[in-house]
Amino acid sequence: MYEMVPAMYAGVPIGENWYTGLGSIYSGIAEPFIENATYTKLRELSISYSLSSDWIRRNGFKHVDLRISGRNLHTWTNYTGADPETNLAGAAALVQGYDFYNLPQTRSFVFSVSLNR
Repeated sequence: MYEMVPAMYAGVPIGENWYTGLGSIYSGIAEPFIENATYTKLRELSISYSLSSDWIRRNGFKHVDLRISGRNLHTWTNYTGADPETNLAGAAALVQGYDFYNLPQTRSFVFSVSLNR
């Protein structure tokens, strides 16, 4: 059974197989594309150091805190996609596990200096 298509596409039949073939979002789960997405992720690591010296106290501070932190530093997985945590439909969708040109979560680093009076 074929659908009615515009004349410019008349040479290309778009039938049921087009909608239900492997990889189509209309066909449900395509088993050849299912894989184990178990992962362990180093989500955040933070290191801080507090400095307190006579020079710092002479300048009106009790101590100075230095901090560096990183997010999404590493993911351990056998998953072949970009990131096992991404989802094509977004975080609020009921559908999970669709990985189609998704972007992995970004890695970020922050450095901060706190002057404490």
